[in-house]
Parts: sequence; structure tokens; C-alpha cells
Amino acid sequence: LCGTSAQMDCLLDKIEQTLNGAQARNLKVALAVSDGDRIPSDVKSSCERLIPFTFQGSAATLCQPWDPHYLEYKLALIQALGQRFDKHAALAHVYFTGSCTTNGFEGHCRIDESQFYAAAPGQPAYTLQDFKNAYLTLLDAYRSAFADTPITLELHSIFEQTDVWEALWNSARDSKQVGLAPWWCAE
Repeated sequence: LCGTSAQMDCLLDKIEQTLNGAQARNLKVALAVSDGDRIPSDVKSSCERLIPFTFQGSAATLCQPWDPHYLEYKLALIQALGQRFDKHAALAHVYFTGSCTTNGFEGHCRIDESQFYAAAPGQPAYTLQDFKNAYLTLLDAYRSAFADTPITLELHSIFEQTDVWEALWNSARDSKQVGLAPWWCAE
């Protein structure tokens, strides 16, 4: 992803080239915004607290989903994407992503739960409700930005619970705008 406005424009142009190429070949594609360890380094460096984890043998970090700097960036990115691509003929659906992802895209988040909810210095500890609220904010942003494009949620248990995904589904299931990805079954 891109951290500066020039990088953002570059990213949007590249996505548009890809979508236009798909449209020229009469194809439909999904758009997924990488997250977790894959967000821009300048966004990560502004987060109040980074959570360390290991993915495929490599050290990685992610911002807490409720971090105000992370949310500001992610909400602006979602809005920019929606403004430019919501009605693109080649866009089949948008794949929901949030910061708590081990591989950058999927809904699983295999990290240490106690570190995840730990507070930044001088802050109170966070809760499952804070997590749900942050992800509901993101889903609302996706739904607003992509009013004409289906949104896909891939459900995974996080910390052996499905509470966050259930909250997302319950908030949007009657909208006919959000669907569930059926390919997950590993957990």
C-alpha cells in the first residue's frame, strides 16, 4: 500500500490499469487491500503500539485495529478506492480486510491474544468490544465507499472465537451488500 498522497495516486492508477485490462478481456476481479504487516511503514511507525508475531518463519508486526492512526489511514484508503472503482465494470467484489490478519488478507489472526489487547503505555487495556467496534467501523466504511459493489467477508476464528465476524455479519446481512466467503474451513 501507499503512505503518501503521491504513492496513493500511483496505487490507484495501478489498480485502474489492472481493472481496465480485466475489463478488456471480459474478466471480473476481486479487490483486496493488504493489511496487517503489509501496511505502509509510515503508517506503522505512527501507530501507538505494534503487535509482534511470526508468519512463515519471519518476524512481523501489525497495528491494533482501534489505533486512531491506523484507522485514519485505512478509512481514507477505502474511501479513495470506492470513489474511483465502485462502479467499475470489472470489479466483481471487494474483499474485507482489517489489521488483525496474519498473512495480510485473510481473516485469521494467529497472534498472542494477551499482546493484542495490551494497552499502549499510559492507556487502558482494550477489549473484545473495542475490536468489534473497530471492525464495524471498517465494514461501514467499505459499505459506504462501495455502495454498488458486493463486499466479501471471510470468516475465521480469532482467539478461538467468532465474535468479531458474527458482529460484522449481523450488522450487514440484511443489506444484501455483504456476502460470506465459503472457502474457509480449516479452523
